[in-house]
Amino acid sequence: MIGAAYLAHGGARKAIARALARRDLQLVRARSTRFVMYWETDANDVDFHIRDARGGHAYFSQPRLDSGGELYADITTGYGPECFAIPGRPEAGPYHLSIHYYAQGPMGYGMGLLQIQRFDGKDFTFVDRPYVIMNDQAFVELGRYR
Repeated sequence: MIGAAYLAHGGARKAIARALARRDLQLVRARSTRFVMYWETDANDVDFHIRDARGGHAYFSQPRLDSGGELYADITTGYGPECFAIPGRPEAGPYHLSIHYYAQGPMGYGMGLLQIQRFDGKDFTFVDRPYVIMNDQAFVELGRYR
């Protein structure tokens, strides 16, 4: 995706192709939306929950939505990231985004960021939603995405 963005804004095609080849990557031009959750503390477990308007619910033990999209990993040792990616245009919104402070860890509170990344085939847009979570086993709503 980054290579496609560079190309769209005047990047050198051959240099981009070489950089991708060195990393065994392909040029991606398909649109996608990603919800990426990070947190600032180690030794804790923050779980990401994504619900669609069709009643689907993706989380660590059920990482896919029937409407499209997948949670890539369940990070249980701190920092994240946990990423939910929807290929193509999101079709089942609004999506309800929330977190569960599954295991607090020694630092107590958790501070973090939900970043919504949209890629249209050549450009990125980013929306940041910071959060603080203080109670073990708490749920925090991080809003909707349409």
